[in-house]
Amino acid sequence: MKKLFLLCIFSIAISTSFSQTIYSTSDYTKKPIWINMMDDPHVNYWEAIKAYEAYWTSHTKPVGESDMDVKNVSKNKKRFSQREIREARAEAAMRMQVKKFEWWKTKMEPFVKEDGSIMTADERRKMN
Repeated sequence: MKKLFLLCIFSIAISTSFSQTIYSTSDYTKKPIWINMMDDPHVNYWEAIKAYEAYWTSHTKPVGESDMDVKNVSKNKKRFSQREIREARAEAAMRMQVKKFEWWKTKMEPFVKEDGSIMTADERRKMN
């Protein structure tokens, strides 16, 4: 019985340790990890900005509005391939994530503690 109990405790400890993933700068340059980071209430603000900036060192950041009107492809004179449409949609989705991150960064900046953690809603209410 003790062995089963210890096995359960050990497996729980291992599973919780894997949930706290630590990323390297090379991970940040490969995948847009910053997208998930801004939705995490326990994220380190400075680490999220580091991930965002590292990602864009190896990718082209979408700017402005889309140069292809995906919704009205049939009305356009030029015919777009399925690949072009897929790429335009992916670029539009990434453009929205960039805008969301820039908004999040500006909104959270006043609530960042010295260690990079972000104040909780209760801490913000007490601050006012």
